[in-house]
Amino acid sequence: MTEAHKGRPCGLCGNYNDDGSDDLSSSHGVVSDDIAEFGNSWAVDLPQERPCPQVDDDFPGPCSSESDMDDAIEKCSALLFFPFISCHENIDPNPFVASCVSDMCVSDEEETFCRTLVEYTRACSHVGYPVREWRDSFPTCADGCEESFVHRDCISCCPPTCTFEKECLGTNLHCLDGCYCPDGETDNQMLKWGCYY
Repeated sequence: MTEAHKGRPCGLCGNYNDDGSDDLSSSHGVVSDDIAEFGNSWAVDLPQERPCPQVDDDFPGPCSSESDMDDAIEKCSALLFFPFISCHENIDPNPFVASCVSDMCVSDEEETFCRTLVEYTRACSHVGYPVREWRDSFPTCADGCEESFVHRDCISCCPPTCTFEKECLGTNLHCLDGCYCPDGETDNQMLKWGCYY
């Protein structure tokens, strides 16, 4: 979301006002520490569908055992150390670690773990503090670029192309990560997808 949306959203994902203490505000505007109460308050009954069952206060976590949770915590805690430390003052890694633990307990796959690292580094890039070359420390998190492209952790939101006609996307962002042409080349989409001098 852009800065123009600050403080405007509401719901299960918080309100985007940079104050984590009120993110658990119910649909009635009441802040609660009871996660089940918070979640239940946002349930919406649709006319032609069965209503959602209420979540109990003692709902089970995503991890099937304590050892699964310990393993997930150990793996996801990578975000608390190098090379991610350079961004900690700007983007709090703890919500990403918590989300990672939940995700890893549901799907203990390397892709799930890598997706968390990508999302954290992307958030850092968006505020102007890219975590450069973090994939060197996590080689299993491949960048997925096609052969003629290279991965960049932070480039201009308006990369040069021969046929760039649309307004730049995300111009409020400092930089974006992704697959781009090598230095000195541009993407000419009219000839064929690929990079050219």
